[in-house]
Amino acid sequence: MLNNLILHNPLDEALPNDPVERIHRLARDLAWGALNNLWEARIEMRAGRFAPSRTAKAGLLPEYLTKWGDALPSATLLSAFGYIEEQQATSPSGAKVMLGALTQAAFALLKQPIAPPQVAISYHPALSSALALLVVARLQIVGVSDPLLDMSLNPGDEVHAEREARVRHSHYMVALLAPGTLDSPYVQMELTWALESASVNVIPVWHGGFEAEHDYPQSLAARNAIRITTESAAAYHNAMVRLLNRLGYAPRA
Repeated sequence: MLNNLILHNPLDEALPNDPVERIHRLARDLAWGALNNLWEARIEMRAGRFAPSRTAKAGLLPEYLTKWGDALPSATLLSAFGYIEEQQATSPSGAKVMLGALTQAAFALLKQPIAPPQVAISYHPALSSALALLVVARLQIVGVSDPLLDMSLNPGDEVHAEREARVRHSHYMVALLAPGTLDSPYVQMELTWALESASVNVIPVWHGGFEAEHDYPQSLAARNAIRITTESAAAYHNAMVRLLNRLGYAPRA
């Protein structure tokens, strides 16, 4: 049963779009990694930026920080928010180095509830409505609301602009693909918006006998798809488990 779900490794979550939210997220993730012995609670800094060396003490930290790319908040910003305290130390070679030590405020973030990710579902209503409603039901269990792009619009909204904003500000897009889905200009637009946004993680879900067609977007082909190969309750159940895992949730035994 999937009625009892827990959030697993937060380091796998999509990066937030809001600059202030990025600062809180980075501080929380750094504290989580330190608590789980993935890296030290004190991080080397250079010129106000994090600069962990590739040593045993740095652990997986360099790889994690690389994931942020240009969106990585500076150590100076985390210091301004009270999440790190600057300290001076001496390296084994005798050189002076500046360290950023995680504060209690950073570890306190681990006690706060984590907001569910923002998810958009792109689909062809005539081909995937039943599956879309199943995905919605499973997402609502974990607190994700209004993931369907067409059902989340308010009366009077400018449809095109509102759909584009929803897609580009989502953490994930679940693209439900059946034979003929990619013929829809709406699905094509939504996929284009999502693939253009570096912060949106697109998760293709193939069903109804869908196979990659000649016009399947190359950028989408590089992403591992969840494939529902048989029309059975077990196949759909397993697909939902995989989808929830990709979103950062896992069934509790």
